[in-house]
Amino acid sequence: ALTPLAPLEPGDRFTGFEIVARTAAQSFTVRPEAGEAGITGMLVFGASEQLADNSAVLKALGTSLSPDAGQGSLVPAILAEGTDPARGAYLVLGIPQGEWLSALDRHDIPADQAVPVLQSLLLLAERAAAADRLLLISPAAVMLLGTAVFVPRPAAPPLPLSGPLLADPAYLPPELLADEREVAAWPANAQIVALTVRALTGNALGYAPAWHSLMLRLLAADPAARPVSRADALALPAAGTTVPAVMMHRTAFRTDIGHHHPVNQDAGGVWTWHRWDGTPVTLAVVADGVSAGSHSEDAAALAVEAIRSGIEQHWADRDFTLQRAEDVLLESGILAQEQVCALPMESTEDASATTLVAVCLIGNSATGIWCGDSRAYGVTPEGMRPLTKDHSWVNIMVDSGQMPLAQAKADRRAHVIARWLGCSEPPRIDPGFDRFRCELAAGDRLLLCSDGLYMYFDAPAGSELELVETIYRFGDDAAGAVESMVTTALERGGFDNITTVLVETS
Repeated sequence: ALTPLAPLEPGDRFTGFEIVARTAAQSFTVRPEAGEAGITGMLVFGASEQLADNSAVLKALGTSLSPDAGQGSLVPAILAEGTDPARGAYLVLGIPQGEWLSALDRHDIPADQAVPVLQSLLLLAERAAAADRLLLISPAAVMLLGTAVFVPRPAAPPLPLSGPLLADPAYLPPELLADEREVAAWPANAQIVALTVRALTGNALGYAPAWHSLMLRLLAADPAARPVSRADALALPAAGTTVPAVMMHRTAFRTDIGHHHPVNQDAGGVWTWHRWDGTPVTLAVVADGVSAGSHSEDAAALAVEAIRSGIEQHWADRDFTLQRAEDVLLESGILAQEQVCALPMESTEDASATTLVAVCLIGNSATGIWCGDSRAYGVTPEGMRPLTKDHSWVNIMVDSGQMPLAQAKADRRAHVIARWLGCSEPPRIDPGFDRFRCELAAGDRLLLCSDGLYMYFDAPAGSELELVETIYRFGDDAAGAVESMVTTALERGGFDNITTVLVETS
């Protein structure tokens, strides 16, 4: 009988490489016994058929530097391959140096980083298409170091597909979800890349319009509507690296009592001024009076007026920066809390109360505060980004791990809010304001609304995509978009008061 081979250990040699560490049962970190210092690799043993397929994929995709990103190998280089008589088939893969992070850990990356990432991945898509292969990637398969991209274990089965497709359906184009076997390689690969990059950029709030134009083409459901080549895809000007200054804010506001309430306890408004240097300054506010309070319509009106008055006193100041705007919002919010708490009441159970969300937009830059479950969204042609997170019983249950979201939403306590402006036991000077900041580009939108609107665009009543489509269908007509959104909420039941503010940038 053959004597079993001793396992490879650090310091052992194998076909010109020194073992550095074991990373799994059949893989090791290695370095060349001779050659450039600091070069490391991964020694992998496995079935000869599987390793041969891995090798074929890497050779098809190529390992030269990306001419667009200008740095880093896109896929591992093959440093050595073969079959050892004693240990079987092996590959030694070159691993780039550096502190690489999984793309799963990167969210909302800025345009100047997203553009080279997209360019590099489109290069892989092009190489895979040239080899008539389907590039299967997702954020879980991509590593990033600044703007450099590395795909350590690329999968690229040959076309037409001959077996089951093992891939995350969230990163597959419609033609593959329809189980087509013979698909055009480039359009499919390009959309898989776009779906992966969109997971890193979200709805790309603050990106230039050229980026959205490119992404919407790459994400088109019809393969024929996508860019016909990588050169076609990258023909758009730098795909969003330059964001022009926002010179105008177009606004609209509407509040409606709805079908089932005797009083409109919502309040809100939107006001625009022009700073000394011509930069537009816009304040948007929505307050939703808590129905359990005896006169919560007064609480909502007081909160809106306190915020408006605070900003109006300071927007013309020479030092009215974004930080100053945030400070004024918070100071005015605390004043609103004091005024609401001073309203007459018999007990804290029937005390007047309100939620509040307020945003001050200075040119491209926005800062906001909120307390309760009135919301703010940043909207682009690619979708909506929540800028606030409801202070609600539902989110407390979900965030604490006590309930999944679906169960919490179905609970009888789902409507309960956890923070509000108004009296409480013990009394609070600060009712619990949170804040946010964001950048907008020309063409982006800012949407504020009470739950009387968004409840009809959350599943199962509707979808946020409807809001995006409505907003952009009306183009520059902010008032028309607001009217359409409120009308839809009324048609779907209008159970609560409905208030919304829309700010368009150009």
